[in-house]
Amino acid sequence: MAHIIVNRDGDVVYYSLRTGKYLEPAHGAASRQLLDMARKDVRLDLRNALHECMQSRTSVKNQSLQLMSAISFNLFH
Repeated sequence: MAHIIVNRDGDVVYYSLRTGKYLEPAHGAASRQLLDMARKDVRLDLRNALHECMQSRTSVKNQSLQLMSAISFNLFH
């Protein structure tokens, strides 16, 4: 399962292997912002999962990302 750890500002601080289904480098200046790195076809689901994670302050598994596997988020304090 792919997983991504972000801080409360949405900056990626760690990601596992197999996140290429969800993330791709953006053109231009480098960014650690999760939503800047997210593929367009999954950006809305990633945004919703990130929001849920930050609201609940717990890990979130988002099964609506129907791209062969689930993704989980952990909020890094």
